[in-house]
Order: sequence, then structure tokens, then C-alpha cells
Amino acid sequence: MCVFSIIGLLTSLRLKAELEECLAKIQSMVAQTNEKEFVALRQSEGDLSRYPKFRWIFPVFFSLASGGFVSLLVYRLLVGMRMMR
Repeated sequence: MCVFSIIGLLTSLRLKAELEECLAKIQSMVAQTNEKEFVALRQSEGDLSRYPKFRWIFPVFFSLASGGFVSLLVYRLLVGMRMMR
């Protein structure tokens, strides 16, 4: 479970980075063509601007899962060592 959660964390961070890069390129293309009124990039107004950005959901989840599984693994190893003495 530790390995899978760490792989999930690395994958989600990579996907988030690619999303940020794509959004930056779209914003650059929109700025070059002066078509800003047709594209809603980072222009949230009103009630929608209070919600968290969902691009952080998976990295946060996998960070918590990785930390939890690693701490459980360390705990089990320490308990196992005490039992062997």
C-alpha cells in the first residue's frame, strides 16, 4: 500500500504540473489572439470563487495516504522488533 500510494502521489503531482502548463499555454494563446471574453481562465467571480481548486484534491489525498501507510509500516516494524526480543 505504501508503494501504491507513493506512485499515486507522484502521478497526481505530474498530472497537476501538466495541467498547470496547459492552462498557461491556453492563457498565452488567448492573450495573443485577444479573445479573453470567450475563455474563462482564472476569472471566477461570485460564489464559485470561494470553492477550493480541485487540482489539489488528489495530491493532498495521496500525501495523506502515503504518510499514513508509511507511519503504519514503521509502527508495525517497531512492534515486531519488540516482540522478537
